[in-house]
Amino acid sequence: MNFKFLMYTGICAVLMVLFWALVNFYTNEQKQLKIPYYTSRVNAERYLKITPFALLNQNGNTINQNRIHSKITVIEFFFTTCKSICPVMNKHLKEVYQQLSDTSIHFLSFTVDPERDTPEQLQGYAKQLGVNESRWDFVTGSKSQLYALARHCFELDSNVVDNEHEDFIHTQQIVVLDRQGFVRGYFDGTNASAMDSLKQCVIQLLKL
Repeated sequence: MNFKFLMYTGICAVLMVLFWALVNFYTNEQKQLKIPYYTSRVNAERYLKITPFALLNQNGNTINQNRIHSKITVIEFFFTTCKSICPVMNKHLKEVYQQLSDTSIHFLSFTVDPERDTPEQLQGYAKQLGVNESRWDFVTGSKSQLYALARHCFELDSNVVDNEHEDFIHTQQIVVLDRQGFVRGYFDGTNASAMDSLKQCVIQLLKL
C-alpha cells in the first residue's frame, strides 16, 4: 500500500515538473517573439509600414509591394558607386542572405542614385555580389518615389531639400519588415553585432 502511494506520488511529482518546464519554455518563447512595431515620429498613431510602389529591378522588370507579399523583408538604401558604408553593408547583408536561405526571406536594395544606377548597372552589381535575383532585388526608378520611401515610409531621413538635384540620402540603417509589411526593426548595417541582432529578428519573425 505504501509502495503504491509512493509510486503514485513520484509520478505526480514528475508530471508536475514536466508541466512547469513546458510552461516555462512556452513563456520564454513568447517573450523572445515580442518584437516591437514602430510608430511614426510625425504621427504616433500611425505604424510604419511599406507603402505602394512601382519601380524597376535589376532585370528591368517592374516590381511593386506584392513582390514581398507574405515575406520577411530586409531593406537597405545604397548606391553602386559608394566606396564607404555601402560595401560594408552589402558584405554583411550577403552573410545574412547566405546563412538564412529560407525563401520566405526577401532582400530589397533601393538605390539613392537612380541617375547612375540603371537596371543594367544594378544587374552587374548583383552579379558581382553573387546573389540570386529570385531572393534579392536591386531597385531603381524615379528619385522622388525612392526618396519618398526612405523619408516618409521608413523615416530614415528627415532632411528637407528644395532642389532635387542637390538632395541625397546616405544611411547605414537597414530595415526589417514582417509578413504584413510592418517595420519591426532598424539595424546598423556597418556593425557586425547589430547584424547578428538583425538575423535573430528575422529568425523570430519566421516563427510568427
